[in-house]
Amino acid sequence: MVETLQERLGTDRMLSGLRSRFKQMVFTQAAETKPPYSSNSNVETCTISTEKILIENEQFKDIVFGIIRNIKDPEKPSTLEDLNVVYEDGIQVTRNFDNSVFKVLVEFTPTVPHCSLASLIGLCIVVKLQKSIPPQTRFKLRVILKKGSHNTVDEIVKQINDKERVAAAMEIGGLKELVIHYVANIACVVVV
Repeated sequence: MVETLQERLGTDRMLSGLRSRFKQMVFTQAAETKPPYSSNSNVETCTISTEKILIENEQFKDIVFGIIRNIKDPEKPSTLEDLNVVYEDGIQVTRNFDNSVFKVLVEFTPTVPHCSLASLIGLCIVVKLQKSIPPQTRFKLRVILKKGSHNTVDEIVKQINDKERVAAAMEIGGLKELVIHYVANIACVVVV
């Protein structure tokens, strides 16, 4: 499938928007100053920090969905979003105890309970996020299948969340080419 110039321009605009939102999210915290201390300022600061963290988590969720929504389905000429394999409500973003690491949970639903390519879809999601999110952004990724959506949910989840298995899969020539083909439908590297 050849991407038209108009589709490419639309993709570039989307990525530009993602880049600017990502820059705002990463760099606005450093520019802010703390209010002077008073008896109520600690409560106020805590509330603002919590609200800010929730907003940043929501922005990061949008970025994650923007990255994975256009992955091609291995069997059909559609994207994972078009087939409702990935969906915004299936992405959760939280933080670790000191707010330094994003914890990203991506849930997806194969099109049929016996989908033989569910592992490949999960691998594509993992690889695309690893390649697209800048290395200075600390995040921990977990990809799961929706409960009851596949006959072998536990085995697939174990396989796609094992870093050594993912690395080994990406060393296999044919499989690596398949993954690159499905995730490379657009250039989706977020530059900060």
